[in-house]
Amino acid sequence: MLGISWAAKSLIATLCLVPFLLAIGFLGRNYQVRAEATMIWYFFGIVIGAPIVMWRLNIINGSDLALTMPHFAVLLMGMVLGVASNILLVQAISVAPNPGLPMAFVNSASVIAFMLAPVLGILLPRYFDQARFDIYQFVGIVLTVVGISLIMLKR
Repeated sequence: MLGISWAAKSLIATLCLVPFLLAIGFLGRNYQVRAEATMIWYFFGIVIGAPIVMWRLNIINGSDLALTMPHFAVLLMGMVLGVASNILLVQAISVAPNPGLPMAFVNSASVIAFMLAPVLGILLPRYFDQARFDIYQFVGIVLTVVGISLIMLKR
């Protein structure tokens, strides 16, 4: 999509997420909109907008959405884990001293995935691709963990 690198896509996605994170506190303070309601309306927007945009940009077609067992598993994962994580996240954002702090914690999931990906590729090569792992990436992940630890100590 869009012919740009994964890093550029990640940066753009990050920038697109910032207004939502700030809106949680803004709408709560100025319009008494609960964080959970903000989350639901945001997700409705995603549910409506994503298929339309992906279809218009030829990223996905109808046959890609046929309900298969893997799709059903992802649907259940979203209904359980996605719902739980997002409700807890918006509740945390609404009461945290800074809306970025809960996101820093949640983004540590990428640290866990970064560490597990090569292990799963080795232990279960039939099911997982071999993931690249080098010292520079590892140091970056360590710095992330150190940063999260500092935030936790300062609570």
